[in-house]
Order: sequence, then C-alpha cells, then structure tokens
Amino acid sequence: MNLNKNYIGQSAILICSMLTCFISLSLLPTSLYKSLGFKEVNILSDLMETSSKKSKLSKKSISTSNLNAKQNPNKTLNFYLDSITSIENIANDSASLAQLAVSIKKYINNEKPFRIAFFGDSFVEGDMVTGDLRDTLQHIYGYSGIGYMPITSQVAGYRITIQHSFSKDWKTYSIIDKPRAKANLGISGYSFIPANGSWVNYHASKRKGLDSFDLVKIIYTGASGEKITVNNKEYMLEISPEIQMLTLEIPKTNKVKIIAEQLGNLAFYGVSIEKKNKGILVDNFSMRGNSGIGLSAVKTRTYMLMDSLLQYDLVILQYGLNVANEDYTNYDWYSRGMKPVLKQFNTAFKNCPKVLMSVSDRGNKNGTMNGIVELLEVQKKMATDNHFLFYNLFDAMGGEGSMLYFVDHNMANKDYTHLTFKGGHFVGVNMAKAISHMVDEIKKNNIEKENL
Repeated sequence: MNLNKNYIGQSAILICSMLTCFISLSLLPTSLYKSLGFKEVNILSDLMETSSKKSKLSKKSISTSNLNAKQNPNKTLNFYLDSITSIENIANDSASLAQLAVSIKKYINNEKPFRIAFFGDSFVEGDMVTGDLRDTLQHIYGYSGIGYMPITSQVAGYRITIQHSFSKDWKTYSIIDKPRAKANLGISGYSFIPANGSWVNYHASKRKGLDSFDLVKIIYTGASGEKITVNNKEYMLEISPEIQMLTLEIPKTNKVKIIAEQLGNLAFYGVSIEKKNKGILVDNFSMRGNSGIGLSAVKTRTYMLMDSLLQYDLVILQYGLNVANEDYTNYDWYSRGMKPVLKQFNTAFKNCPKVLMSVSDRGNKNGTMNGIVELLEVQKKMATDNHFLFYNLFDAMGGEGSMLYFVDHNMANKDYTHLTFKGGHFVGVNMAKAISHMVDEIKKNNIEKENL
C-alpha cells in the first residue's frame, strides 16, 4: 500500500454508493421483505413525517391538562378531562352491578375497605398504572395502604410506590416457568420458598397515604412448625396444608422486615401492607410475559380461598400485549385459550364483578400495529360471552395512533408498547375516573331502593 496516496476520493465514492444502495432498499415495498423473509431496511424512517405517523388523537381526547386530578370538598371526581371512557356493561348483566352495589354499601357503612385485584402483564409491572389508579382512588375514598406485595420481584428497584428488597436465597416459581412449575402457586401466579434465614424488607415511600402502615398480613401455606420474625418479634406459623394468613397489628411504622425459616414445605404467597383505615386497596398482580391464559395454572380453590381471606370487591384483568402480533389478525385461538380462565374467575370470584380491560394501543413509527383492532374486537366478545364488564383501554388512550402521541410526549417508551410513569399516570387517572363514575352511577340509581 502506498502510504502517501490520497484515498479520500475513493472513500467518498464508496460512501455515496452505500447510501444509494440503502436508500434504494428503503424505498422497496414492505410486502417484498415479508415475502422473502427479511427484515425491512429503512434508514429514512426517522425523516418520513407522513400523515401516517400523525396521531389521530384530538385535543379533546388528550392534553397536558388531562394528566391532573383533584378532589373537591364533596369527595367526587373533578378531573380536567373533556370526556370519559366508561366501564361498559356490554353483556347487560345486572348481577355485576348488584354485586358492586353491595360492596359500595359495605364501604359506605365502614364495614370493610374496598379492595380491587388487578391482574396484568408488563404494562402494569412495577406498579405502573396501578400506582396512580390507587393513589387517585385513595385520594377520593380514603387511604388504606399499598396492598399486596410479592416476596421477590424482577422490578423491585423500579417501583416507586414502595421500597422493596430481599435476600437472594429465595426460590421463586411462577406460571410462566418452562417447564411449568410443580409448586402450588398463589393468587399472583407466584410461589416463594425460603431457606433458613431468608429475609424480605418493605420500606414505605414518601407518597401521601403510603408513608406508613400499621397492618401486615402474611400469606403462606405448608407450615410445619416454623417461626418467622417480623420487626425483631417472633411468631409461630399455624401448622396446616391450607392457605393461611397471619394478620399482625403493629405500631405505626414505615418499614417491616420478615425473616423466615424452613423445616419442610413452607411457601409464601406474599404480604399485604395496609392501614386500618376503611379506604381503598389496589393489589397489583402483574407478571411479565403473561398472556392471561397462564392464569389457569393457579387452582380455582386457591383463588377462592384468597378471595375469602382478602374479600375482593372488584377484579380487573388487563392482557393482550403479549398476544398482539402484526403478522396475523385472527385471534380466535386466544379467545379459546382464555375461555376456561374467564370461567374459572367467574367461579372463584362469584361475589364481585369482573372487568376485562382491553389491549392498549401498540405500534411503531408508522402507527398502530396491524391486528390490534382485531384483537380488541375479540376481547369485547370475550367480555360479552363471559359476563365481564369491559374497559376499552385502546379507546381511553385515544384510539388508533395514540401510542405515537404517547412516545412523542415522553408518555411511552420508544418500543411503542410500554408506558413511562407519565403515561402510566394518564392511564391510571382515567381508569380511576371510570371506576368512580361507575360507583356514582350505581349509588345514584339505588338511592331510593337501597338507601346508599
């Protein structure tokens, strides 16, 4: 090689040739890539501000003012929102509303907190969405604590509603294990097995209503004489193969440390951290990668026993992100897979209404993913056929193309799938409004009959 020769001209020609090649590839139709089985090449995607990239959201459906809520002296919702996406009774099932009316009456009479079980996927992990749902409802109806907490968690460091740490010697099993876990799984789809000396720490956040607690409920099974230590005080676990719940009233505190021992088959299902106040509780049962079909791996009897212990007033199922696929639009297989799950929930939680929350918007830089609308229609039919109430999250976010708006305004990540905490706040507040609206309608329609 001649080190004195100038290669700038040749380099420029090479670069220009490569750019020409990539630009040409970017202009080829997407269908050609799919037919050849190759991934699409498009170096112009960030520059192509076409109408297809524009969100179909109007200023009426979403604005920065929509991200705030406040309480008025009459404890009714007063959100800065122009419209509401209501929870629909598309099955025309009067039983669900009657069940909810009973729960509302118990809450008003200060008999018990109003407790919500929220089952979901990675869309709500780390208390995303549910944190703001809980915060907003508690601001209106009363603070009653953080509710359910797992023993271990992949996203413990990500969650801002509570500080959570644990020793590394816990064995964790879940419904998404492959092969499927042989352990009996708890209501969350998890089971946590301690070694001798395994510990877990919960430290309250500084958020209003979550900065202290005075009630700890430890849920376990299979005890054979073990003791646990809670904040340096020992407690004997009841010997039983059944699910048990140790309820401890403790002086007002902002932290709890649990240390376990193991003599045989002891397993923990989680801890509920509460206040004695008769307010609102929202239990987050999120699991990354779960389509919802896996919920059937938990025994119906387990759901029933947990419901008898925790006494739920509303159950919400949020799934779909792990089902959506742009390569197909037929989701009949998903409907068939979820049918036994929805039937199981109707059996296990027979005394409270159930809500099926639809898939959110999901997409890419060009708009909503192919197949999302079709999946949404299948979920509507699932709710109708199984007597579930229905919440159209896709519509509540703004409809087709809304994820583009969320990404552009730092309300969602650039995977066009998962929300940021800012976006989670928007969705959580809007769902709180939908729940409160439903409660108000039931109260109003039953004032004369039920004296609510």
